[in-house]
Amino acid sequence: RNRATGGAILNTVSLAALWTRNASVSTGGVQQAKYLSIDRTGTNYNSLDRAYGFSVRCIQTKFGVPATNDPVDPSTQDIIMFKGEEYKTIISSSPTGRGRIWLDRNLGATKVATSKTDTAAYGTYYGFGEAVCPLGFGAPSLKDLLDNFRIIDNDITNTALALSSVFKFSPAGKEKQNGDRVEVGEQVRLWSKQDDHSFLGPWNLRIRDDFGVELFEDSRNEKMPVRCVKDLKELPEGKIPELETEDPLDPGFGVGPLPKIPKD
Repeated sequence: RNRATGGAILNTVSLAALWTRNASVSTGGVQQAKYLSIDRTGTNYNSLDRAYGFSVRCIQTKFGVPATNDPVDPSTQDIIMFKGEEYKTIISSSPTGRGRIWLDRNLGATKVATSKTDTAAYGTYYGFGEAVCPLGFGAPSLKDLLDNFRIIDNDITNTALALSSVFKFSPAGKEKQNGDRVEVGEQVRLWSKQDDHSFLGPWNLRIRDDFGVELFEDSRNEKMPVRCVKDLKELPEGKIPELETEDPLDPGFGVGPLPKIPKD
């Protein structure tokens, strides 16, 4: 059944109609939304004025949070309070990113970045392994970075595009052991949680204008921002099966051959 804008209940026997969460293009200035209808002629997917009333059947999302696809409404995102800051969540749009959920900005940042010089979006600079993420979140593994940014060389080739991406990456650079901050406004740096115990140091993600995206090794005593990602083990459906992807050593990602990625 459905309810017309005047409040009358219509089609109580002949029609089953359910709202979806997808907005449609407005017609004549009228805000519309998609709905599913089932009647004797079959099943249809149409748009209608949002003022109409339909039934709703709820379904749990794969990762326990509302998707932020259509319409893009920040109020539908999870809000996480942590150490006095209010974070929201974003969902990776990478086809190999397994729909991973990330914080909307670097840990310790007071706002989402709007420019390269937006220092309030740089976040806290941490030594390797020092960052503490909200419960259920952690620093990304190399596999997280590889899966979520495999297509990044096609989409993000410089810091300006990194800033305009769903992640709103800001070029915070890094802090050297002597306390000097370098690469500020020039390079995006983010620690991973991966340490192969090589003499070069743990791995991090680097985005810069001349080389695009790289996985790089640095001294654990140097400090960089951290972007937290939701732990797979916290997902209600358990561990997500690995996707069949290309060789993870594909040199098309970043510069030079990639490291062998250990399993999580």
